[in-house]
Amino acid sequence: MLYQQGIGAWYDQADYDAFRAAFAATPPTVLQSQEQLQNIGYKIAATGTQDLQSQLVVRAFQARYHPAGMTGFIDLDTAAIIHAIAKKYR
Repeated sequence: MLYQQGIGAWYDQADYDAFRAAFAATPPTVLQSQEQLQNIGYKIAATGTQDLQSQLVVRAFQARYHPAGMTGFIDLDTAAIIHAIAKKYR
């Protein structure tokens, strides 16, 4: 993968695993995930709802980082990836 050669951004598996485990018990709010998407450079209004603009941005994010789960909605895996990337790069 390109990120292993220092090209592009990718999350650390350990961070993903930790966030996934934590979020299985207590998921982040939509607002928290939207704010993290903002922090990593996605143009998204932090509305706290999975409205159309949120779904389009989340779908674009999923296309890059979680193509198997491209629904446009913030699920457990997507939230864990968003927060793992934000931890690594912000």
